[in-house]
Amino acid sequence: MADLLIELFSEEIPAGLQAPAAENLKKLMTNGMVEAGLTYVSAAAFHTPQGHICLQFFDIQAQVPRKF
Repeated sequence: MADLLIELFSEEIPAGLQAPAAENLKKLMTNGMVEAGLTYVSAAAFHTPQGHICLQFFDIQAQVPRKF
């Protein structure tokens, strides 16, 4: 199993919107991974007032099952 860390940096997102932006991005990414057939044990979103948003996925399966 593998882990994935995604870090985005944007000074354009106001500090008060960092937490909702991180949660919205987590929701979009987790939904997309499920739709793609990827499974993972857990996911976490982090943010800072300086414009960093991080997503971390733990124990992603190594292969995507084939769809025929």
